[in-house]
Amino acid sequence: MVSSHVAACVSCSAAVQSLEMANEFCAEQGKSVSIRNTQSTTNNYGYEVGNQTIFSCLSENDPENKQPTLRKDIGVITIENK
Repeated sequence: MVSSHVAACVSCSAAVQSLEMANEFCAEQGKSVSIRNTQSTTNNYGYEVGNQTIFSCLSENDPENKQPTLRKDIGVITIENK
């Protein structure tokens, strides 16, 4: 888990900082990051000021690291503009 907090920065994103920290941590181990949960907090003006991200580091061979195989659904009609 990583937590980040930004103060007095309108263009900063605590979520981006958390993701960068998680990604860097996993990369140091030669693995990729998999986000499990993320929760942000905002200030009274609606700006994101805090984030907590729960993540796992996955090896290349980990079954959870595989992208789903997309399938072509039967009966789907594509309409083309001519």
